[in-house]
Amino acid sequence: LTDTYFIKLTLLKDGKVVSDNFYWKGKENGNYHSLLQLPKTQLTQSTVVNQENGEWTLTCTLKNDTQTPALMVRLNVLGEKSCERILPAFYSDNYFFLMPGEEKTVNITLSNRDTRGETPMIEIEGFNL
Repeated sequence: LTDTYFIKLTLLKDGKVVSDNFYWKGKENGNYHSLLQLPKTQLTQSTVVNQENGEWTLTCTLKNDTQTPALMVRLNVLGEKSCERILPAFYSDNYFFLMPGEEKTVNITLSNRDTRGETPMIEIEGFNL
């Protein structure tokens, strides 16, 4: 094992993911310094944005095409012109991890009245992005 290693647990029911959990452990308890040496990753993103009946739906699919895990991936919804966060926004998942080759789709909904007249867009952040 490396100084810091990763454990991913996935619970499936009828072939569908019910829950997944991601952990990191150190060979030396509490020592995670090697995480700082992780290479930067870049995720492939595609987002579909729809507005209907006063509600926006954003469906964002992210894929990790690198050989390095993407840690603590977080999505934010921003106004396209102001680049300010649009709140409240409701996410199907956030602060997640993507292992090499892994893909995840996140659904986000928000009310049109909270956009301040702007088209919403996605910002992606993460520990090693």
